[in-house]
Amino acid sequence: MTSDEASLAWRRSLASLLPPLAAIAVFASQARRFCKDALYFVDDPFISMRYAANLVEHGELSFNPGQRVEGYSNLLHVLLHALDFRLRGHVPGAATAYDGVAAVTAAFSVLEIGVLALLSRDEPGREQEATAWYYAFVLTVASWPFAFWATAGLETPIEGLLYLGISYLCSRAAFRDGAPWVLGAISVLLAALVLVRFEAVIPACAVAFALGLFFRLGGRTKAALGVVVPVLVFAAAYHVFRIAYFGALLPNTFVAKATGGSLFGRLRAGASYCGSWLALLGGGVGLALLVVAVARLRGDVRNVAMRILPNPVLLAGVTLVTVKVLLVTWGGGDWMPGWRMLLPVTPVALFLMVRILSPSESPGAFRRPNVGASLVFAGLVVVSSRGIGEFFPVHETVQNQAGHFKKVPRGNLLVANVLERGFGGRAEEVAIGEAGIIPFQARHVRFMDLFGLVDADMARQPGYMHHRVHTAHVLERNPAAVLFAHLRDEPPFGPYQYGPELLSSDAFHRRYARVELGPYLDTLGWALFLRRDIDPSSRHLAWAVDALPVPPEVPRLTDD
Repeated sequence: MTSDEASLAWRRSLASLLPPLAAIAVFASQARRFCKDALYFVDDPFISMRYAANLVEHGELSFNPGQRVEGYSNLLHVLLHALDFRLRGHVPGAATAYDGVAAVTAAFSVLEIGVLALLSRDEPGREQEATAWYYAFVLTVASWPFAFWATAGLETPIEGLLYLGISYLCSRAAFRDGAPWVLGAISVLLAALVLVRFEAVIPACAVAFALGLFFRLGGRTKAALGVVVPVLVFAAAYHVFRIAYFGALLPNTFVAKATGGSLFGRLRAGASYCGSWLALLGGGVGLALLVVAVARLRGDVRNVAMRILPNPVLLAGVTLVTVKVLLVTWGGGDWMPGWRMLLPVTPVALFLMVRILSPSESPGAFRRPNVGASLVFAGLVVVSSRGIGEFFPVHETVQNQAGHFKKVPRGNLLVANVLERGFGGRAEEVAIGEAGIIPFQARHVRFMDLFGLVDADMARQPGYMHHRVHTAHVLERNPAAVLFAHLRDEPPFGPYQYGPELLSSDAFHRRYARVELGPYLDTLGWALFLRRDIDPSSRHLAWAVDALPVPPEVPRLTDD
């Protein structure tokens, strides 16, 4: 190689590396920001952690010991937490536990970056595929949702890693030959996917059938069965276990979230969710890529199908993204930021868009950027990266964070300690709309979940999610105390529907009265009401001087 050729190769390598390095730098900066501020705390991981704690301490999958309700949607995550607690030798406090789970999910996100780098590696015979993955890599890793969910503690990065792992194995030459080890590895990943989320059994089986079709069209029936049969057997066995253990086909989380209200309203919400994800996919370029791709493919659907069927990466990717979008649409989407339901398939969707725009080696095919374009691209990646802030309620006058690696709200921990001290180890219930960090921290308290995520009775009350709490039902259940959260925040964080409904009820006030939590927790919008027939001193509490815990300006929420 001459010096000029070596210089050219060096410049090309540098140009190719700059945008991914810029994306990784943006990811690290955003991830650090989301860890250092309790504003970006997510409550849901603690639901799985409470199940894991009861599995370790009581040998049962339960939120309240003795009550078999499937209130989690991610058994694999529960088992990982249980393994962590077993290795520690004890169940840690909430702040320490969240440090651990955030570190683990961040590690899975780093593995995602590694697999994307492998898929982006330029190799003879797969230049266009690698180039498509290259752009998917940069646009995904530089996006704030990727960093947000990398540190939030939920199973999102695990699901994304499984999809990328399947894509990587499908891209290997050994896959096309039906090598047993590759087929076995794909079956393991698809089986793990079944455990990641309840509804993931559908994309797992769909991808298995798509890959089985790939082998069957190639005349390799044995290889087709080797992919499909293990996944179907495992999925069937898992759901038989679920039904036998919990006595229901649908998990309680699904019943609480996706039932009630009109089917049309749910589909409209789901379609809006998917549309907003698409519009901001890859930092805002997703919609533009889709428009161009549709224009290129117009009138050429047959040829596109003929290109997809013999390509296992494209076949699995198209199946996966299509099924996920349909599932999320049917389920009504999600209220959390960052499109967590679709983030796991984001790199696959971006890969497909770029690959369709560049279907072959041709003058019009996509290329990796040269030095000048690379500098511009890297600069745009850094400049356009934006996080979130206004989505979460801000208490500027109160210092409200605790923890080390991953910050959590101190107010939640203080309230949990009050409940543990006053109600821990008793048979009575405490009604609460916070099913995560507080029940985990107060592990010896029995809870009635006002949202219905872990309460089968509440999940089947009429109305939408968060709007199923009716005064008569709460009074019938007769909990020892009712905890109100975020009374001074705006929706969706507060005031939850149950707050205005219960606090405006004379019947509720005749049975319950407010106890003192102190000015700090009052400023944060917490209020605890104790049943009047219970002596507050026996719970290390005292009746409040006044009986007006909610300022008159707090509005009543309606179904609208």
